[in-house]
Amino acid sequence: MLRACAAQLKVSPSIADNCSRASSMIGRAASEGAKLVVLPEAFTNTYGVQHFASASETLGEAGGSLALREAALKHNVHVVGGVVEDGGGGKLYNTTVAYGPAGDEVARYRKIHLSRVKVGEDSTSESDVFSAGETSETFSVGSFKVGLACCFDLRFFEHANSLRRNHGVDVITYSSAWLNSTGLLGHWDLMLRARALDNQVYCIGSNHAHGPENETVMYGGSMITNPWGAVEASCTGAGEIAGGDELVFADLSKSTIGDVRERINLTASRRPECYVPPRLKGLFYKRD
Repeated sequence: MLRACAAQLKVSPSIADNCSRASSMIGRAASEGAKLVVLPEAFTNTYGVQHFASASETLGEAGGSLALREAALKHNVHVVGGVVEDGGGGKLYNTTVAYGPAGDEVARYRKIHLSRVKVGEDSTSESDVFSAGETSETFSVGSFKVGLACCFDLRFFEHANSLRRNHGVDVITYSSAWLNSTGLLGHWDLMLRARALDNQVYCIGSNHAHGPENETVMYGGSMITNPWGAVEASCTGAGEIAGGDELVFADLSKSTIGDVRERINLTASRRPECYVPPRLKGLFYKRD
């Protein structure tokens, strides 16, 4: 059993304040038994292309990543969260980083799918600022293998499928800054459930709290979904209701994962040879 926590943060323009409250939330989560705590994407500053450069940091040395590292060490937990990484050479990355109980960096994921969205009053254009990552990243918490993903990645089922089938993950984390507009359309809830159901894994979606006064309005609604595609726990503060800092917990079970995969045996029924043109057979969708 792995007790996991999705930490929903009301992000302010103050990097110091955000880092301080994130550290406190990790401590609270640990005090309630969590061994894996997931924070949102780019949680150190107001979300927006005009703010990313000023929030950039060298991982583990300053800002949000230092706060995560110190909190992981202090509270003996694994911590995941999103920051703006200064990659050197003028490159910025939308990076999700994970630290272990020893304060060591156990995984660094540079977001592969950079969002460019315009829905209602909300918009993103991350590719104007960020360089894209190229690789998937995982780490282990006890017997659980965890795959890292970030926000817009949720829309790409291939990414989650690769984490499950090529890397053998049991859990996928989605540190996010999910827009209110598409949240109200049901996309956030639907896809967190779908990615969990399709891949028979747990999904942890940690989002910025809803704040209608923000430049870019976020949806909130952080949640943990299980391999049956059901919601184990979810935050309030979604939609039209202003939200704040909030923690939700779920006990992740390896036996549940095994039971779902046995009762609905997707591996045995999969036909990868039928999913691609004949000339590409053997290059994609290998069998487990």
